[in-house]
Amino acid sequence: MFKKKNIKIGIASFILAAGLNVNLAADGAFEDCYFGIFGGANFPADVKTDTFYSTFPGNTYRETYRQDTAEAIDLLVGTHLSKKVRGELEFAYQRSCSSWITEIVDGTTVNEYAGSGSTQTYSLLANAWADWTLPVKSRLVTVYAGGGLGLAIWRPKIRYTGFSAYGPQQSSLELAGQLGTGVNVQLNEKYSLGLAYRVKVLTGSKKGQNTNVGEVTTYDTEALVSHSLGLTLIMQLYSSK
Repeated sequence: MFKKKNIKIGIASFILAAGLNVNLAADGAFEDCYFGIFGGANFPADVKTDTFYSTFPGNTYRETYRQDTAEAIDLLVGTHLSKKVRGELEFAYQRSCSSWITEIVDGTTVNEYAGSGSTQTYSLLANAWADWTLPVKSRLVTVYAGGGLGLAIWRPKIRYTGFSAYGPQQSSLELAGQLGTGVNVQLNEKYSLGLAYRVKVLTGSKKGQNTNVGEVTTYDTEALVSHSLGLTLIMQLYSSK
């Protein structure tokens, strides 16, 4: 049920955004349109939860799931709203790997386990970027900054040795936001190559529950933060010039 609902929301959002871009471009409202791809490293913050075990009623475990660096891949479609402002639709994929799990009760560490598994995030964001262009040695260099808002699906699969399922396991639909900056260098009239930085935040409280060997565990997860650094390749698709 949850998956079907998310698929419907994603399809509807994509059709609406794509239709808006096509109509505006056809009317000549935008100066140009582009397609881009971002690829790089994802540096996630630790996943932190307040955890409640059915066999230990009354105790709240403060658990930290340390996350290792993995990959981030974004697909971008955008257009210039003016000479200095771009609007952009972004589909982003991020992954991180669990390496260590720490349990804290009343400020005291009670357990530590070697972790495994990974978490995956799929985001659909509407971005706005402000551009500043500089002519440098016959190359057009663009510095930009901005951010965006949208929705994200968070899919955790966290484990540790001896247990097939541990920690948050249930997917959830979350509000997402990001800030970013970067620099693009024009290679020719059609292509630009750039270096980009992004910080993404998934807000809200992600509640989940799983059962393992008769143990019912409830999780209340904090907002999730991740940083990405990578290269961007931009290709011009349409120009009214």
